[in-house]
Amino acid sequence: QDDGADEDLGVWVQTINYPPSNGSPEMTITQTWFNWSATGSASGNSIELPAHISFQWENGKIVREWHNFDPTNEINKYIKYYHYIY
Repeated sequence: QDDGADEDLGVWVQTINYPPSNGSPEMTITQTWFNWSATGSASGNSIELPAHISFQWENGKIVREWHNFDPTNEINKYIKYYHYIY
């Protein structure tokens, strides 16, 4: 979301059939955008990251995936924590 709002839009999924272009074959790509979250079983610490995963399809099967996420906020939390204890 580009408007700076903090509203969680949930999971967004889009599939596009791209025509052949510049020597690349026709492709079907599904893109997903969502917030991924997890809680450590040992520490109980929680983490939440915005994520984007894309899938390339051929004959009804996924043949390639791209996983993208931004851990900046979580890394900054740990930097502040370790800076505090050392």
